[in-house]
Amino acid sequence: MKFTVPSKTLHNFASSVSKVINAKNALTILNNFLFSIEGSVLTITACDGENMLCGRIPIMDVEGEGEFCIDARRIVELLRVMPEQELNFVIDEDTLAVEMSHPNGSYKFMGLKGSESAFRPQQAVGKPSGVQGSGFGSSQRSGIHLFCGRYRYASSADDGCVLGHQA
Repeated sequence: MKFTVPSKTLHNFASSVSKVINAKNALTILNNFLFSIEGSVLTITACDGENMLCGRIPIMDVEGEGEFCIDARRIVELLRVMPEQELNFVIDEDTLAVEMSHPNGSYKFMGLKGSESAFRPQQAVGKPSGVQGSGFGSSQRSGIHLFCGRYRYASSADDGCVLGHQA
């Protein structure tokens, strides 16, 4: 799999989604993001065992689809100190070796199989449907979605609004 994404966009979404991750988890898989690539959309999912937060980001130059897990703290820290630039991700689907390259260098780290992930957005309340109303037409493709108990929350990156409704 391959894709390209702006570093600050990825950092903003990753740091927002990472807020649901606890400092100490009984299951080490909960320290990871689930990255899912479907079409030209990257979905970043984090979970603490009860609550789940998903961010959807449009990506470019996509080759392949699939999912993998990577250490959340490591990727957020790398992105935090990185200037605005395009990041190219190359994921070896056999070994799950992840290479994140940019004009000034590259980072390599190992991923985990997405199928071994302890969380799935579908398990919480189903895939979030597009929220209708002003400013929310693109929330299915881009934005932050929180699955918590019986309620679903969506925030569009376009207008900063937050909407909660019963699932």
